[in-house]
Amino acid sequence: MKDDSQPDQAAFGTPFRTLVDHCEQAGLNFHAHNETKTIRFQLLRSGILYRCKLSINPADSVFLINLEFPVFATDAKTMPVAMEFFTRANDRLALGAFQFDLEDGEATYHLGHFLGDEPLRENMVRQLMAVALSMAERYFPGYLRVLFGGETPQDAVFLCELDMHTAEDPEPPSAEPPKRKPRARRKKSPPKSGESAPQD
Repeated sequence: MKDDSQPDQAAFGTPFRTLVDHCEQAGLNFHAHNETKTIRFQLLRSGILYRCKLSINPADSVFLINLEFPVFATDAKTMPVAMEFFTRANDRLALGAFQFDLEDGEATYHLGHFLGDEPLRENMVRQLMAVALSMAERYFPGYLRVLFGGETPQDAVFLCELDMHTAEDPEPPSAEPPKRKPRARRKKSPPKSGESAPQD
C-alpha cells in the first residue's frame, strides 16, 4: 500500500499529493515519482491487468490518466486493423481518446482534465478513473476479437457500442441489405387460331 518515494513536505496540498492520497486510500501498490509528478500501478479488472499512469503537468494545471492495454499489435497484419479499430472507437468518445503507438503496437486510453486554478479533489480523481476504466472495459473485448477472432474493426466497434445505438440502427453497419426476390415474369399464352400474336 505504500509508495516507493514519499512526497516531500512541499507536495502536501498539491494535486500530486491528492493523487498519492487517492492511491493510499484505495489500497493500491503504487510507485510515486516526485520529480515527474507521476504515479504508476497495475489494476486488475474483470481478469484483465491494466497498467495505469496518473500524472500532473509541471504547472499543476492538468491531471492526466493513461490506461495501457496489456495486448500489443506488433506485426504487419494486426497493426492496420488495430489502428482502424481505435479510429472508429474514438469517433463516439465524449471524454478522452485511444492512442496507438506505431513503434511498439501499444494501445492506451488517454484522459486529461484541465484544473486551471481549481484544486484537484479526491472525488474528481475517483470519477475520472471510473470513466477511464469503463472505456477500457467497453472496448477491450472488441479489440481482442479484432486481433485474434477475425472480426472486422467496424463490426467490433458496433458490438462494443451496442447499448449506444438507437432502434433506428439495429443492424451492424457491415451487414448486407436483404436481397429482393426477382419478380416473376408472366408467361404469355400462345395466340388462338385466327389471331395474330401481339406486337412488343
